[in-house]
Amino acid sequence: MLADAASGALIYFGAEKDNAPLAAAGVAAFFLAGPAIHLAHGSPGDAGKSFLFRTVPLAVGFGIAAIMASGEDCGEGCAALLPAFAGLVGSGLGAIADWMFLSTEPVSPPRLSIGPALPMDRRRGGGLALTLRF
Repeated sequence: MLADAASGALIYFGAEKDNAPLAAAGVAAFFLAGPAIHLAHGSPGDAGKSFLFRTVPLAVGFGIAAIMASGEDCGEGCAALLPAFAGLVGSGLGAIADWMFLSTEPVSPPRLSIGPALPMDRRRGGGLALTLRF
């Protein structure tokens, strides 16, 4: 999520300041950072799925928009821009699907542990306690 937030910030500030290289870096980070994180965590299958979740909607939307716009003079308000916008939204939803369904870590079996604690309270003072964690 942090990588996607950083890539979104790069895209925003690149567009805001008319800095195409910064915006392009944000787009590249959006498509590649999530899969790279999955690879770093040893999940190549999830990396491939993450890449597909993020790229396929955009590619399909832009492809449909290109086909629709090929026969007409397309400017602002052109109906062919709708599939491209839907592709952008689909890529964002793909990132959310990545967060929800692919961003999991294996968890070791729970174990029981006991540890000391020093609770501090301004009104009642301090104390000693044992905490049980499982």
